[in-house]
Amino acid sequence: MSSPVQRKLTTILAADTDGYSRVMEADEVGALGALRAARSVFSRLIERHHGRIANTAGDGLIAEFASVVEAVQCAIDVQRELAADAQNGLRFRIGVHLGDVLIDGDDLLGEGVNLAARLQSMAEPGGILISQQVFDQVQKKLSVGFNYLGEKQPKNFEEGVRVYAWRLVAMRDAERLVRRGRQNATNRRNHRLLGQDYLGPRNATRQSL
Repeated sequence: MSSPVQRKLTTILAADTDGYSRVMEADEVGALGALRAARSVFSRLIERHHGRIANTAGDGLIAEFASVVEAVQCAIDVQRELAADAQNGLRFRIGVHLGDVLIDGDDLLGEGVNLAARLQSMAEPGGILISQQVFDQVQKKLSVGFNYLGEKQPKNFEEGVRVYAWRLVAMRDAERLVRRGRQNATNRRNHRLLGQDYLGPRNATRQSL
């Protein structure tokens, strides 16, 4: 007699490499070493954020987290660390979804896992896509920004899904603008104290030539 199917609500992180087969063709040993190094990063950060790896088939993985916030922060930390490693040319796509899953031993199955995987497949290399359910939980709890991409139609899903994207380059640009804005505000304040008009960084540079 088969045991009854168990379900639970959980946060699923799906990750996969971009163009791993192409990298393998060029350098099998190097590609395998890079994949092992990347998996080590995933394992360490998933554990740090109180998640667990449910499946590592092929060059991707599925992980689950009790906390939506921890799952998204883990995804961001992974992408940042991998991007900072100049020796590792592998880039991963990551999708995160909060949904109902089926439990099969240590493995997770069902629509919730499938949707996380579809989000992953639509993400940019080095980027993260999250579902509306995930965004609703993290928008006021994380200091990072996500861009709304509208409603997308994942393959083999009847209904569209609202998705949000995070990209490392976009975040760096945003952080640079914030720093520049703070510096300009400081310069204006200093010039007011000196009784001078602040003309901006470009004009200030021009005047000094």
